[in-house]
Order: sequence, then structure tokens, then C-alpha cells
Amino acid sequence: MPWATLVTHDDPYDSASRLDRDGVFRLNIGLPRDRFAELVEPGREYDVTALDVLLPHPVYGGQHWVCVLNPVRTWPRARGLLDEAYDFAVRKFANADRRRSARP
Repeated sequence: MPWATLVTHDDPYDSASRLDRDGVFRLNIGLPRDRFAELVEPGREYDVTALDVLLPHPVYGGQHWVCVLNPVRTWPRARGLLDEAYDFAVRKFANADRRRSARP
């Protein structure tokens, strides 16, 4: 499973961010539930077309993904979140591997 992705174009199921604008791309980052909850205000309306703002992912926010379009000012924060997402993915893989190994 991916822990981070870059998206450069709209898809039929995911066009909310308007990636059809020249030069616009979206960095997506999958986080642990608690970390996501620290960053995203429940019930708040987010402008998912805003550039350089940390947002809940317009489609996968429910799975604890955040995103940022064209991170410049937000890059240091996004870079730290990428480290956290990677560490989380490693832990999830190790836990799943242990469960598979424990099966008779």
C-alpha cells in the first residue's frame, strides 16, 4: 500500500482539487488516525483547490490522508509528515508480517 503519492491530473473520480490548472499537483500523505485528527478540524469546510495549504484529502480523508497542492511554504511541514507516514507504513508492514508469520 502506498503511504504517499503525487498526482498531476484529474481523474473522473477525483477532480475536486482542479489539477487541470497549469503546473498544479497534489502531494498526498497517509497518516495514523491520531496524527490526522491533530491536523484536521472535524466539520470544517476546506477549500480543496487552495494552493500550499495542508488539507484533508478530498476523497481519502476518511482513511486519514492529508494533501497539499504545490507545497512551497508548507514543504517543511509536509516533509515531516512524509517521515511520519513512512514510519507508520513500516510499522504496519512489520505488524502484518508478524501476524502472517504467527499463523500455523
